[in-house]
Amino acid sequence: MTSGIEFFLTRRVRDPEDDHRGWEWYVLDNERIHQDILQILFNSSGDFREALAGHDGKCVKNTQLFDLCLKSEGDTHTCFEIKVEHGWSDDQRSRQLDYLRQFPNARGALILLSQQAAFLTRDEIARKAQGVPFAKISYKELYRALDAIKGDQALCELREAYKLALREQEQRTINGGWGDPNR
Repeated sequence: MTSGIEFFLTRRVRDPEDDHRGWEWYVLDNERIHQDILQILFNSSGDFREALAGHDGKCVKNTQLFDLCLKSEGDTHTCFEIKVEHGWSDDQRSRQLDYLRQFPNARGALILLSQQAAFLTRDEIARKAQGVPFAKISYKELYRALDAIKGDQALCELREAYKLALREQEQRTINGGWGDPNR
């Protein structure tokens, strides 16, 4: 039986004829949904934090330059930028890199989903990051981190619903001709 969260995360919310570009839109094509889900997962599961960021900490949202930041009690932090529809602009990248250069134990990560995951490869991100530690996180890394989650029933239900919705989004990206989102 489909759970309520699974039903919500896998819904199409706009038909192609209703979009000026002819695109279908699903709930998961909204960057804000990913921000909210990932913040919940970071703050609810140490296993998820360790698998995706490699350190413990508290996840805060909307830190002016990044969508999410996982800050440890020490000076280690990982800042996450989530991209679904819009690209990583030169201006935004420059400001984010300048910020990260201020902290010796800070690093960045682009969580790239849908078309953006296919457009930016790991090699391109490394080149554009100009020596600043900046990783690409795409579907395969998210699946690995989601598989690490152990916990109560509600958390596991969110994990499974999000994973299913991500798999559907990944397939739409591949089947839509955008390319391999995990490069």
